[in-house]
Amino acid sequence: MSLHISGITPVGARNSVFSIDGEDISSLSEHEFHKFLVFSGSFFRIEDCECPSSHLCPPCENPAEAAGETLPSVLHVPLSADDEVALFPSDLEVRDLFIEKSPSASLTLFVIKKWLSLLVGSPPAASRDLSQRDGASSADVSRPTLSCHLCEKAGFPNKKALRYHLFRLHQVPFGRPDSSKAVSSSSSAIPQVLPGRAVAVASPVGVPSPSHSASSFPLVREGVTLLVDFPLTGAVTCTEADCSRQFLAKTWSSAVWSVKKHLRVFHNLPITSSRLRCRMCGSVICKPIKKHACFVDIEPYAPHFSSQWQCDSCHMSFPSALSLRNHLDGHKRAGLRADAPQLSLPISTSKKSRRKRAKHRPTADIGEPSVVHDSNAVLAQPIDQEPLTIDRIVPEDDPPGPLSHFIERLDGLLAGHPSVECFAAFEQVIHDFVNDATVHLFPEGQDKRLPSSSSSSSPPDMEDSATCQKLYRRNRRRAVREITGQSGDRCKIPLLSLQTYFSENWEGGSSDPLLYNSSGASERAELFDTDFSAKEVWEALKKSENSAPGPDRLTYHHLRLVDPGAKLLSRIFNLCLRFQKVPSSWKSSTTILIPKGGDPLEVANWRPIALSCTSYKTFMKCLANRLNAWCERYDVLSFCQKGFRPYDGVLEHNFILQQSIERARSSKKDICIAWLDVTNAFGALPHSALFDSLRSLNVGESLVRLIEDIYHGSTTRILTEEGTSSDIPIKSGVKQGCPLSGLLFNIALDPVIRSLQGASIIHKVLAFADDLCLIASSPLELQGMLDLLDQLMTRLGLHLNPNKSYGFHLQGFTPVGTRDTAFFINNHRLISLREGDFHKFLGKPVGFNAVPNYSSLNDLGELGFPKGDWAKVDKTILKEVKDTLNLPTEASNDYIYGHRKLGCCGLPIAAGDSDLYLVDTAFKLLSSRDEICAQVALASLVSTVQRRLGSVPNDQTLSDFLSGDIDGPFGTTTNKFSNTWTVARVASRRLGVQWIFEDSVPTLVFQDLTLKTSNRRKVLFAIRDRLRTARTSNLLRKKNQGKAMEVSSLAPASSHFLTDGAFTRFADWRFVHRARLNLVPLNGARPWLKDNDQRCRRCGFQQETLAHVLNHCSRYSHAWQLRHNAIVDRLVAALGRRGEIISCNQTIGGSDLRPDIVFQKGKDVFIIDVTCPFENRKSAFSQARAVKISKYDPLLPFFQSQGMSAHIVPILVGALGSWDPENDSFLRRFMSRAFLNKHRKLCVSDTIRWSRDIYIEFLTGHQQYSTSGDTHSEPTE
Repeated sequence: MSLHISGITPVGARNSVFSIDGEDISSLSEHEFHKFLVFSGSFFRIEDCECPSSHLCPPCENPAEAAGETLPSVLHVPLSADDEVALFPSDLEVRDLFIEKSPSASLTLFVIKKWLSLLVGSPPAASRDLSQRDGASSADVSRPTLSCHLCEKAGFPNKKALRYHLFRLHQVPFGRPDSSKAVSSSSSAIPQVLPGRAVAVASPVGVPSPSHSASSFPLVREGVTLLVDFPLTGAVTCTEADCSRQFLAKTWSSAVWSVKKHLRVFHNLPITSSRLRCRMCGSVICKPIKKHACFVDIEPYAPHFSSQWQCDSCHMSFPSALSLRNHLDGHKRAGLRADAPQLSLPISTSKKSRRKRAKHRPTADIGEPSVVHDSNAVLAQPIDQEPLTIDRIVPEDDPPGPLSHFIERLDGLLAGHPSVECFAAFEQVIHDFVNDATVHLFPEGQDKRLPSSSSSSSPPDMEDSATCQKLYRRNRRRAVREITGQSGDRCKIPLLSLQTYFSENWEGGSSDPLLYNSSGASERAELFDTDFSAKEVWEALKKSENSAPGPDRLTYHHLRLVDPGAKLLSRIFNLCLRFQKVPSSWKSSTTILIPKGGDPLEVANWRPIALSCTSYKTFMKCLANRLNAWCERYDVLSFCQKGFRPYDGVLEHNFILQQSIERARSSKKDICIAWLDVTNAFGALPHSALFDSLRSLNVGESLVRLIEDIYHGSTTRILTEEGTSSDIPIKSGVKQGCPLSGLLFNIALDPVIRSLQGASIIHKVLAFADDLCLIASSPLELQGMLDLLDQLMTRLGLHLNPNKSYGFHLQGFTPVGTRDTAFFINNHRLISLREGDFHKFLGKPVGFNAVPNYSSLNDLGELGFPKGDWAKVDKTILKEVKDTLNLPTEASNDYIYGHRKLGCCGLPIAAGDSDLYLVDTAFKLLSSRDEICAQVALASLVSTVQRRLGSVPNDQTLSDFLSGDIDGPFGTTTNKFSNTWTVARVASRRLGVQWIFEDSVPTLVFQDLTLKTSNRRKVLFAIRDRLRTARTSNLLRKKNQGKAMEVSSLAPASSHFLTDGAFTRFADWRFVHRARLNLVPLNGARPWLKDNDQRCRRCGFQQETLAHVLNHCSRYSHAWQLRHNAIVDRLVAALGRRGEIISCNQTIGGSDLRPDIVFQKGKDVFIIDVTCPFENRKSAFSQARAVKISKYDPLLPFFQSQGMSAHIVPILVGALGSWDPENDSFLRRFMSRAFLNKHRKLCVSDTIRWSRDIYIEFLTGHQQYSTSGDTHSEPTE
């Protein structure tokens, strides 16, 4: 044995002698010298040695040069303050110790004592207890001791120390269990091993020795290939000769992946492939390892690692106390997740698809008709909500608005003086406008409007397809609520109790006018310097999504119908500005109650939503747009307030909050957060606070008077289960549901937020309207902010609710975790968040080790769950969608996820879009309109990259990092932790998105797209559009399923029925998707089946394909003619209004040619012929068009001889409903845009209907159509 010490040695150790087992061991010289720990079967290099002389290896007396030479059987172990635990792994056989660069005498002495204990088997008198490292308590990690069964000596810290004791004193053989040789106690008995790397691995119990002379190295690197020999046992060691890093995992794949990452990061050796081998039979493993013959009865991987740090739950062992504690934290998080609501996806129990497959199974026998009884059942009503016939389509432009006669009356009022008489006349105009609009929309006096929430009629029947689709087009949110059964019941609290409660809550309150300071407001221009334009009002009306109507029972959809262009509404709104008043009918509303959660018998758990007249809501939306722009121009509101402002407020506030928590953890400091609930915030705000705050901003007296009139005399009625209450005056609060209410509330609350934030540029307050979050660096600071906020809210006339407010205290230093610190509001304690709990701030869970809540699909969408959870949702939805489309499982998913405009369904991929949202989030944060948020985001990104590289990054480094570059410095480093930027980096690499920074300003490049910060709103749409286009292109390249789709993708009209099902029967819907993908069960459609008779079952043609059935099987030629005639009839009816039909299906000029239509317009004659070729790639359409032109070319001289200009016009509609875009060049000359759009859809649906009937008749032998009049009847409702 030998002991060598250099660097900083213990006092008195230099030139002194240590005595071990009677041997004198002198210390080495003072120069920096590399020392090593010797154990069986290993050797490493000497590096960074400044001594020019060679060194002598004591165990084998083998000289080795300092520069790059190797020392057999020597392990180099540098020593630092953090290495004393890792220095003595329990599976090493310690004999000789060499210490390098000991930082202190006490640490050096500790190492010597530890070394001596391993030699002689006595526990070291350690200067400190290692179990207390990293904040671990003795209760968390136990250190068991072992005893010798021969001499009853106890206190051995691990099995290695005990085995060495048995070997030294009792001559018990020391070596591998299956070793046939005893290991000598002399140092010369250390075996010589092959150069490279190999740590001897003991064979697991029950595993026979390899039958061939395989290498004993479990992992070997050959260039960029990693060879993995099974069975594996224990820890897996790095393949490189100068590295002793070991990896332990639950699965062999995780352990091998760790080795690959280690090689890439620390040795700059990327591994591109792996090869698995069996050491027992010598063969390469090409299948799952458990299916390999040698591992049927034994485990191929035994991850046991004998150590004193062992988990009592799963018996995993770890090399340090910190590793064990992290593992135990994982158990704790797993337990929290197990106790939380789990992700549960519905399992389809429908056997509908199986019945359909059996029904359409090809057979040579003529069977009964399969769907004759519902062949004309309509999938959806036409867009106009009534059966659309040719006579109803008028190709003229849209006429003036139906209520345009009111324009003259309104212009007269605008020209007059705003007197009391004029205002009375104005109110009469508003009354007449509503009445005339109702009469125009419902001429027979029958109100066909969908039942609103304020109606006492029964709910809509969502089992009826027409009702369901009509409701979805008009009000998507309500349709989803009705379908999912979440529409909810009306409030069942007694009507008298509700009236009393809201009458008291809306009774007028008071506020402190001194709260508002008008300093600096005089420099602002007044808000209304111009009137509303018709374009401005129309844009606001177009962007409004239908919601429940108010007392006038008119919706945004109805206003768009009766006032196209908003010519009337713009005049009405300008009159309101002129009078500084609104009509009295606008001041009445109906209030519905929406449950907020909690006990439904508590009135406070119901949110009142006012349903006002739609004209009033549109006016308030225009006011809100003007006021919002004015506030942004003059920086009126605090940067801490993001509610109802043109920012990504939810995203930015959640990012700032997460950054605050990360900063506290990385700097090992405290952070304290409070989420506060304001009692009845919108309903209790005094009106005086609204008017005082507006006047302090110098927004203009005209607007203040207008707002005062809006709230003066306002009343509402509460709708409940019992009925409607009487009128309740609204003397305080703002109306929830009014577009302007949120902005007015922000203005009134702004002084409170500014007082809490102070002059700090670091966010102390995060506000989204009445959702408040306070952030402090200590409990004392947060309590002070709570006390100040309570005082300010009292002055404003509002009150905080401690029973619904939450406090959170996170300690960033070890051990990291939550602390049960009490925070108070007016002597009432806030609810404290513990580990595993979370509070949803703006829809996102915040907490320490927060556990996801899978209680609803909405939670899955709002809380940002892992990609794997979204993949489960995708899988479930995909199966249901294919069943709905009557598609088999082998149908290409690209048809489901491809581009809607290219003929595919356009269904979003939740798991794929999750990556896209990560990129979009990062880009929006870096390009935020809020300069403070953008600066915080950039600083966070720079800090993340700097921690990874160890240097301040430049623009190029930032670009490489977010683009997912793995070369250069990023190939040899790893991220310290995960955050917004690391996940965006991974997502960008998966998507192929490139980032480019110039002067710290980002730009995204994806394929041919370049998205600058000015396009920040288009990132999601633009990249998703390209991805969907790529999926469609992949579908079109498919040899079988892409043939017809290549033609259908040419025009959006070919798949118009996908969105609304207009003019389409359910039977057609079940047919067309399968047919376009060529997945119909025909004899010739399955050539891969052996001994399959592919001949046509009707005519005996050699191959029964869909093209043969729809276009070539002569038994159905009459049906082809009817399909053809349906399109011809459409053209005749449409063109007859624009010119003269000379002939239909008649010979021309003495020839035998019979064009379908000869149409004349002035001196132009058009020879029109319709054909329905099968969609066999685009070339089929090109050939069909060329054939028609060639066929009728001889007729041109006949018309030219009569002084006419003749043109041949082929009209092509594919047998599967593919519209040829070249048809449009002719049809646009004689059809308006709206008419041509409907004409395309009708022709497409007619063709699909006839082809479906031909196909079903082919299968069943039963005729599917009526030949009465040689026409196919229109779908009926």
